[in-house]
Amino acid sequence: MARTRLIKPGFFESDQIGEVSFCARLLFIAMWQIADRCGRLERRPAKLRAYAFRYDAVSVADVQALLAELEHSGLVKTVEFDGLNVIEIPTFTKHQ
Repeated sequence: MARTRLIKPGFFESDQIGEVSFCARLLFIAMWQIADRCGRLERRPAKLRAYAFRYDAVSVADVQALLAELEHSGLVKTVEFDGLNVIEIPTFTKHQ
């Protein structure tokens, strides 16, 4: 379920955000919309592709590479939660 979330103006001034590709930034923003209150969402690349890139020629493999890019930058991390692989946005609660 998508939620209404705000992206603060400072998002676009962040050096950490500026170091990832345009598509990774778009995926990151989309992930904020479907994350739970703690900034976690299931690590399902096909579902993320359908949500964030529904009208674009972006494959599931592309989304997996974008997730790796976001992890490498420290913007997200994959953890196990309740027996599932989930993506966690470490700074989520700070900004929401």
